[in-house]
Amino acid sequence: MRRTVCLLAAVLLVLPSLGSDAPKEDEGAAVRDDLQGTWQVVGRENDGNDIGPEDSQLTFLPSERYQWDSEKRPGTYRIDASREPAHLDLTRIGRYGPVTQKCIFWRNGDTLRIACRTKEGERPKDFREHKLLVYTYRLVMQ
Repeated sequence: MRRTVCLLAAVLLVLPSLGSDAPKEDEGAAVRDDLQGTWQVVGRENDGNDIGPEDSQLTFLPSERYQWDSEKRPGTYRIDASREPAHLDLTRIGRYGPVTQKCIFWRNGDTLRIACRTKEGERPKDFREHKLLVYTYRLVMQ
Protein backbone atom coordinates (compact mmCIF):
# COMPACT_ATOMS: atom_id res chain seq x y z
CA MET A 1 0.00 0.00 0.00
CA ARG A 2 2.77 2.45 0.93
CA ARG A 3 4.64 1.64 -2.30
CA THR A 4 1.49 2.38 -4.36
CA VAL A 5 0.96 5.75 -2.65
CA CYS A 6 4.62 6.73 -3.25
CA LEU A 7 4.42 5.69 -6.90
CA LEU A 8 1.19 7.65 -7.40
CA ALA A 9 2.73 10.75 -5.78
CA ALA A 10 5.81 10.50 -8.03
CA VAL A 11 3.64 10.20 -11.17
CA LEU A 12 1.55 13.22 -10.16
CA LEU A 13 4.70 15.30 -9.64
CA VAL A 14 6.36 14.32 -12.94
CA LEU A 15 3.34 14.28 -15.26
CA PRO A 16 2.84 18.09 -15.55
CA SER A 17 6.42 18.61 -16.77
CA LEU A 18 6.02 16.33 -19.80
CA GLY A 19 5.12 17.70 -23.22
CA SER A 20 5.59 21.41 -22.61
CA ASP A 21 5.63 23.69 -25.68
CA ALA A 22 7.25 26.53 -23.72
CA PRO A 23 10.65 27.65 -24.96
CA LYS A 24 13.38 25.43 -23.51
CA GLU A 25 15.20 28.21 -21.70
CA ASP A 26 11.98 29.02 -19.88
CA GLU A 27 10.72 25.58 -18.93
CA GLY A 28 8.46 25.42 -15.93
CA ALA A 29 7.14 28.97 -16.34
CA ALA A 30 3.43 29.62 -16.25
CA VAL A 31 1.42 31.21 -19.05
CA ARG A 32 -0.53 34.20 -17.82
CA ASP A 33 -3.52 35.57 -19.65
CA ASP A 34 -3.10 39.17 -18.47
CA LEU A 35 -1.22 40.93 -21.27
CA GLN A 36 -2.28 44.51 -20.50
CA GLY A 37 0.57 46.99 -20.48
CA THR A 38 3.28 48.29 -22.79
CA TRP A 39 5.83 45.79 -24.11
CA GLN A 40 9.20 46.67 -25.69
CA VAL A 41 10.60 44.43 -28.44
CA VAL A 42 13.90 42.93 -27.23
CA GLY A 43 14.34 40.19 -29.83
CA ARG A 44 13.04 38.87 -33.13
CA GLU A 45 13.48 35.64 -35.03
CA ASN A 46 12.43 34.84 -38.57
CA ASP A 47 12.33 31.13 -39.42
CA GLY A 48 14.70 30.39 -36.52
CA ASN A 49 17.25 33.08 -37.47
CA ASP A 50 17.93 35.92 -35.05
CA ILE A 51 17.14 39.22 -36.80
CA GLY A 52 17.75 41.41 -33.76
CA PRO A 53 15.41 43.69 -31.84
CA GLU A 54 13.62 46.68 -33.30
CA ASP A 55 12.75 49.92 -31.61
CA SER A 56 9.01 49.42 -31.26
CA GLN A 57 6.43 48.80 -28.59
CA LEU A 58 3.18 46.90 -28.41
CA THR A 59 0.52 48.02 -25.95
CA PHE A 60 -2.37 45.83 -24.86
CA LEU A 61 -5.19 48.13 -23.76
CA PRO A 62 -8.37 47.44 -21.78
CA SER A 63 -11.41 46.16 -23.71
CA GLU A 64 -9.28 43.74 -25.76
CA ARG A 65 -7.61 46.44 -27.88
CA TYR A 66 -3.94 46.67 -28.85
CA GLN A 67 -1.75 49.30 -30.48
CA TRP A 68 1.64 49.13 -32.19
CA ASP A 69 3.48 52.40 -31.69
CA SER A 70 3.94 52.66 -35.46
CA GLU A 71 0.23 52.27 -36.37
CA LYS A 72 -2.36 55.00 -36.09
CA ARG A 73 -5.40 52.79 -35.46
CA PRO A 74 -5.66 50.25 -32.65
CA GLY A 75 -6.61 46.69 -33.39
CA THR A 76 -8.40 44.12 -31.28
CA TYR A 77 -7.06 41.01 -29.64
CA ARG A 78 -8.47 37.84 -28.17
CA ILE A 79 -6.59 35.35 -26.01
CA ASP A 80 -7.25 31.79 -24.93
CA ALA A 81 -4.74 30.83 -22.25
CA SER A 82 -6.52 27.51 -21.65
CA ARG A 83 -4.98 26.15 -24.89
CA GLU A 84 -1.51 24.59 -25.09
CA PRO A 85 0.22 26.68 -26.30
CA ALA A 86 -1.91 29.72 -25.47
CA HIS A 87 -3.69 31.34 -28.43
CA LEU A 88 -3.61 35.02 -29.38
CA ASP A 89 -5.61 36.49 -32.28
CA LEU A 90 -4.61 39.99 -33.43
CA THR A 91 -7.13 41.71 -35.72
CA ARG A 92 -6.48 45.00 -37.49
CA ILE A 93 -8.13 46.86 -40.34
CA GLY A 94 -6.11 46.27 -43.49
CA ARG A 95 -6.39 47.84 -46.91
CA TYR A 96 -9.28 45.53 -47.87
CA GLY A 97 -10.93 45.00 -44.48
CA PRO A 98 -10.18 43.16 -41.24
CA VAL A 99 -7.08 40.94 -41.13
CA THR A 100 -6.59 38.45 -38.28
CA GLN A 101 -3.15 37.08 -37.42
CA LYS A 102 -3.48 33.76 -35.56
CA CYS A 103 -0.60 33.51 -33.10
CA ILE A 104 0.53 31.61 -30.03
CA PHE A 105 1.99 33.28 -26.97
CA TRP A 106 3.87 32.50 -23.81
CA ARG A 107 4.33 34.81 -20.83
CA ASN A 108 6.46 34.49 -17.71
CA GLY A 109 6.53 37.59 -15.53
CA ASP A 110 7.93 40.50 -17.55
CA THR A 111 8.78 38.36 -20.60
CA LEU A 112 6.33 37.76 -23.44
CA ARG A 113 6.92 35.70 -26.59
CA ILE A 114 4.53 35.82 -29.53
CA ALA A 115 4.88 33.54 -32.57
CA CYS A 116 2.98 33.96 -35.83
CA ARG A 117 3.39 32.47 -39.27
CA THR A 118 5.19 34.71 -41.74
CA LYS A 119 2.12 34.47 -44.01
CA GLU A 120 -1.48 34.74 -42.89
CA GLY A 121 -3.06 31.35 -42.37
CA GLU A 122 -3.12 28.63 -39.77
CA ARG A 123 -2.01 29.11 -36.19
CA PRO A 124 1.41 27.68 -35.26
CA LYS A 125 1.31 24.57 -33.09
CA ASP A 126 4.52 25.37 -31.16
CA PHE A 127 7.48 27.77 -31.07
CA ARG A 128 9.81 25.35 -32.90
CA GLU A 129 7.97 25.30 -36.23
CA HIS A 130 9.54 26.58 -39.46
CA LYS A 131 8.46 29.81 -41.14
CA LEU A 132 7.55 31.60 -37.92
CA LEU A 133 8.12 35.17 -36.90
CA VAL A 134 8.80 35.19 -33.14
CA TYR A 135 8.90 38.41 -31.12
CA THR A 136 10.27 38.58 -27.59
CA TYR A 137 9.11 41.48 -25.42
CA ARG A 138 9.87 42.93 -21.98
CA LEU A 139 7.14 44.67 -19.99
CA VAL A 140 8.01 48.35 -19.59
CA MET A 141 4.77 49.71 -18.13
CA GLN A 142 1.73 47.99 -16.71
